[in-house]
Amino acid sequence: MDDALGITSALAVILSGLALFVVVTLRRKNALEKDGFVQTQTADSALVSLAKSLFDAAPTEIHKKEDSSGPCWLAFLDTGNSEDSGCVMEVFPIKRL
Repeated sequence: MDDALGITSALAVILSGLALFVVVTLRRKNALEKDGFVQTQTADSALVSLAKSLFDAAPTEIHKKEDSSGPCWLAFLDTGNSEDSGCVMEVFPIKRL
């Protein structure tokens, strides 16, 4: 009986963790869409070059937003390290004088 209780408890913890992961992922996606960002399938070469020069990482996800002040990109970067979850970079173009 103790083995069944232990297995049931472990299964409950695993399923709770999985449910939490799904909720966090869906909330992040909803927050990005609510703010006006749309995921793009193709990466801009300038954005990839910027990410590689600053963080030595390639973007895994790129979201673009068209605003009255101009375009804006949100890039999720993967550093390739299992101990680091990566980072997020928001990019605005600057206007030259």
